[in-house]
Amino acid sequence: MELRRLRSFAAVAEERHFGRAAARLQVTRSALSAQVQGVEREVGGPVFARTSRRVELTCAGELLLVEARRTLALADRALSVARQSVSGEVGAVRTGFLGVALLEDVLTADLRSFHRSHPRHGRPGPAPSFQDAPVERHAARPRTRHRRVGGGDRPGGP
Repeated sequence: MELRRLRSFAAVAEERHFGRAAARLQVTRSALSAQVQGVEREVGGPVFARTSRRVELTCAGELLLVEARRTLALADRALSVARQSVSGEVGAVRTGFLGVALLEDVLTADLRSFHRSHPRHGRPGPAPSFQDAPVERHAARPRTRHRRVGGGDRPGGP
């Protein structure tokens, strides 16, 4: 079932009125009615008991509303997480460094700086991974989709 249909169904179920639900979703009543009819076709029966003045959920409608709310919340969360990943708010942190960075405290300072400018706000996520490698390996590795953290303003840095 399409998310749009679930959103339409949930709006009518919550508002108990097609006109108010249509206004909330910013669609016409006829478009909303078509979406609800599509839900009822997929379910195989009515999800609303309609009268000229009332819209009530059927037993199937009550059960569907519980699952629709859960599904819509998960879909909203999935979109939010994907957007946060694109903006760099969440995701994996992989750090490549030369051993000398530890001796000069460069890595620690750069990581502190990164953490201050990119706080995780208590969100769980993957733990950072670290890899010490020879200079040749760092130089040969493509830099696409990677962000450099620190080192550029230090003497001898790039």
